[in-house]
Amino acid sequence: MKKWPFIILALILSPALSSAGETHDYRIISTFAEAREDAAPDTAVISIAVETAAETVKAATSENNRRMEKVLSELKKAAGEGDEVKTASFSVRPVHEYHPASGRNVLKGYAALNSITLKTRSVADAGRFIDIALKSGANNISDLRFELSDYSRVCAIAIEKAAIKAKALSEASAKAFGVRLGPVKDIAPSCRAYGQEEPVVRSGLMERAVDTTTPVEPGTTTVSATLEVRYFIAD
Repeated sequence: MKKWPFIILALILSPALSSAGETHDYRIISTFAEAREDAAPDTAVISIAVETAAETVKAATSENNRRMEKVLSELKKAAGEGDEVKTASFSVRPVHEYHPASGRNVLKGYAALNSITLKTRSVADAGRFIDIALKSGANNISDLRFELSDYSRVCAIAIEKAAIKAKALSEASAKAFGVRLGPVKDIAPSCRAYGQEEPVVRSGLMERAVDTTTPVEPGTTTVSATLEVRYFIAD
């Protein structure tokens, strides 16, 4: 019902769109449709970090490097063909402590943070990779998300479904107004993916996660396609 005002407006305004000395028929029917396609994600991306603190920059970075080297070593041993482990970021920041007596922030030391990203096609092993990282010295799993490696194919299926809906709606609109559809003027398709709430293991859960197998449920990824099509109205 929301499309009727737009269709009527297009019909009424069409004469005003003609330029001087030319006769063009800009009467159109515009239709919007949406469709979805569900798929099981086949890629897991895990953000793993090691954070250390010490009185000096050298001590903080040295301890961080030592722990991260062990984490990387163990993850690479467990990684399969096609899995990817790479450094995401590294930073060092001063740590201050507030002293109420003096009302000042006093330098307490430095904190080093090294983050890596592990990308695996073995979605079922995501929990195992998290356990390995934590037991090897990581103390923060900042993000865990699931992706589709064949996103374009799933998107194309969803767009095709939306196109079928849009065509049917356009034909119904034309019939209701007693006109015939002409050729397609333009088509504007788009896709986006979304899934269930992503599971995240944070520092507050580190102790429990190390002692037990981390449960991971990838769920289903839904690709939503929207499509707008505009038809010329035939004479």
